[in-house]
Amino acid sequence: MTSSTSDARRRAILERSAAGPHFASPDSVWPAVLIVLLATLVFYLPNQAQFPIETGLRGLNVVNVLFILAFSAMLLCQRPRSEPMPLKWPLWGLGLALTFALMVALMGDAIAWVEDVTVYKNTLFYPMLFVLYFFAVRDMRVIRLLLGVTLFIFFTSSVLGIRQALDYGIAQFHDLKRVAAPFGWNGFDANRSAIFFCIHLQLIGACALFMKSRPWLRTACVVLYAMGVFVVFFTYSRQALAILVVAGLLLLARKQILLAAALVVALVNYELWVPEAVVERVQTTTLDPFEFELRKEAPVVWNPVDAATKPYVPDAPVAKTDGLDPAKRSEPPQVFDGSTESRFILWKGAWELIKERPWGIGLNRFKRYIGNFVPLDLAGKDAHNVYVLFATEASLLAPLALLALLIASARIGWRIARFEDDDEARALGVGIVMATLAVALGNVYGSRFFDGDVMGNYWVVLALGARFLVIKESEARLRAVAKDKQAAPRGAYLGPRGSPLKHPV
Repeated sequence: MTSSTSDARRRAILERSAAGPHFASPDSVWPAVLIVLLATLVFYLPNQAQFPIETGLRGLNVVNVLFILAFSAMLLCQRPRSEPMPLKWPLWGLGLALTFALMVALMGDAIAWVEDVTVYKNTLFYPMLFVLYFFAVRDMRVIRLLLGVTLFIFFTSSVLGIRQALDYGIAQFHDLKRVAAPFGWNGFDANRSAIFFCIHLQLIGACALFMKSRPWLRTACVVLYAMGVFVVFFTYSRQALAILVVAGLLLLARKQILLAAALVVALVNYELWVPEAVVERVQTTTLDPFEFELRKEAPVVWNPVDAATKPYVPDAPVAKTDGLDPAKRSEPPQVFDGSTESRFILWKGAWELIKERPWGIGLNRFKRYIGNFVPLDLAGKDAHNVYVLFATEASLLAPLALLALLIASARIGWRIARFEDDDEARALGVGIVMATLAVALGNVYGSRFFDGDVMGNYWVVLALGARFLVIKESEARLRAVAKDKQAAPRGAYLGPRGSPLKHPV
């Protein structure tokens, strides 16, 4: 091959890099169809409760259909490539752990095998969104477009959450009047909503801190962050509040030490500025037993015969304080509220299951077996901790696969953030690292890792970040080749990576 031919090829590579990676058939309609399908899937994942659509086929929902269509469009509009995929081995490890858990379940009791296989499919399906979006998106413009769609979804979810909070009332805490946007108006989904907001608030907070080149986007992210924090307040999720505190301090400590110190002062005096209903929710985590009994409302007894003859006078409240007289106690013991206490009981029961079968009880078996080790009112409950759940169902080694996946995911963000001369890269990289931290912490007090509507867009953002990293590293290598070629003496030979050689090979 002549020197002029090599120079022309290198110039063509540099020109393609400057324009950004593109679809193999830019004049075809399929790339546009693929983008529409990918954006639709991003929008629908967290909004399934807002637009309930049934396919009529067991185990096949709208998200599955959109995934299949997007995957087919990807195969039609671009050639398959053999480039290495980030998270390949961690995802394989997760898949093997889930498969092992399924085999254990089916060998022990295969009566409900259809339900078990459906759970297996759903559990394994949502991490596969990473694979789809990593290979389907090859253009920096499409990455920005899809990230913009996630911001728009966060905005619409925040508006819905604010509306719910105002409709419910923000003056007083009520356990059933908790914001659950975008997952509907069911207060029981409030904890899931809180984790969804905590994950995506990290990317928005990173944009607000680092995107100096786009002031309009930075301002918009500040507003979005404030809206999201307001919604998290009125989900009344104590776990989410703790995640916001930890993540906020870490974000500010990286960029604004003074703001981090101011946040610490504000947190110490949180009762002065946090809504009263939220303060009440936080303070009910631990209660003195005597106070807890006195706060209970006295039962209202209404007799229609008495009501017809004389005015109704309710019975005086009776505090059932057997053995809890504060005068007889020097240091009154603290007790947890029912929600917190139930988790400790479930985890203790899970430990008994692990000791009995350390190789795992099988996928989708926790709710069936936990009733033998906990009080009757907790039978059939979830573990409320994905690490405990995974260790119980898939053996003690399974949480290691989960942690390896989380560490590898955070490493993608860390590698992106190393491009410190690019504020877009820093914002995306730091946002992914902090979002992964929110995922890890959010699964300590709940089992949300395999909930598609909560975690689906996290996998999408992570895949877009992985593709962003591949593009940036490819461009950096090409610039290094061009720089080495310009610095090489005239007539020198270049090696396979563009470095000058003293003698031809």
